[in-house]
Amino acid sequence: MSDAPKTMCSFPWEMYSVDVGFGWWRPCPRIDFQKLNDLDLFNHDRLKLLRKNLRSNVQDELCNKCWDDEKRGLRSYRQVLNQDRLNEFADSTELSSPTILEIKFQNYCNLKCMFCSRNCSSQWEASEPFEASELGSIKGEMAKQASYELLEREIDNIRTIQVFGGEPVLHPEFSHVVKTLNRLAPEGGKELSFSTNLFFSPKIMSRFIEEIEEVLRSGHKLYLRVSIDGVGQQGEYLREGLKWSVFERNLFILRDFLAKQKDFGRAKCNIALNILNLTSLGDIVSYLQSHELTLFQPHYNYVGKPSMLTLSSFGEKIAPAVQQVRDTDFGIYQSYKDHVLSLAEPVARIAPNTDSMEKLKLFLSTQAHFTYNEFFEAFPNNEYIREALR
Repeated sequence: MSDAPKTMCSFPWEMYSVDVGFGWWRPCPRIDFQKLNDLDLFNHDRLKLLRKNLRSNVQDELCNKCWDDEKRGLRSYRQVLNQDRLNEFADSTELSSPTILEIKFQNYCNLKCMFCSRNCSSQWEASEPFEASELGSIKGEMAKQASYELLEREIDNIRTIQVFGGEPVLHPEFSHVVKTLNRLAPEGGKELSFSTNLFFSPKIMSRFIEEIEEVLRSGHKLYLRVSIDGVGQQGEYLREGLKWSVFERNLFILRDFLAKQKDFGRAKCNIALNILNLTSLGDIVSYLQSHELTLFQPHYNYVGKPSMLTLSSFGEKIAPAVQQVRDTDFGIYQSYKDHVLSLAEPVARIAPNTDSMEKLKLFLSTQAHFTYNEFFEAFPNNEYIREALR
């Protein structure tokens, strides 16, 4: 196959994610998790059909989020991450292993972020538990064992081991993954990938530094993403339960550790771009630059759900925020500014979703850790949102 079909996306050939706790799988971060009902990991019949459809110019329904964005003239996830390209194995629907293996052991998390969900936070699940019918038939120890077996069998072909959460560092399996990686690939050359909220006690932070130091000492690299969606009080409002002083202490410890390493890999500032922090991005990049945190590059992430927090929920009403981004100096992070504008400018040309806007108004009015007015006092540049919600 010489030319990439218009429907091409490399994710299903390169990535495989398994949720051990709930018994789910998915081949892409934007596809909803599917039930795990067989142990042929990375080659489920549904996954093989997805590959066949994508290489045959068929818009598979699993990928509707991308198709819908593209129909509206927006940049889809596959386009943002340059995955709309031909994979070298595109002629095959059955493959031995992914190059990126993501394992989600549990959704345990110590925070309740506004833009998260019960899939990824035990705090959210507590108020909306899953029904047994929503889970896959293969989960728990059986799914965990199958995941480790895939890792052990295909370690030569797997480039990146990604630990997903919840907060992965707080899960006991994080330590086990580090030990397993170093045992299976003692010569190094692999990448350990994960996102973290860095909201830990000093004891856990010390253990965390020891574990990533062990990874680096074995010749592997890190691809770590530190979540920063707002600075100070804004961060505390967006991430319920966060104490900024604790997070900042740990962030500086991590900064100082990484600065001493010759080549640790990649470090990102994982900004979950959404309607509430679009006008605060300048404050985040300014914070990074003024606190010697420039080794953390802004990560090209954005919120896809819940819909009330997406940029597209406000459509043309985000025009004032887009202008604020244009007028803000992002310093050395100009490429991130260009990325944000490439996402936001097309949104400012579509109609808003009034249902989503009403849901956001109700959501902000019923939060336990701030009042409606307190939120807008903390986010003065979001006055355009308050006006739109009147």
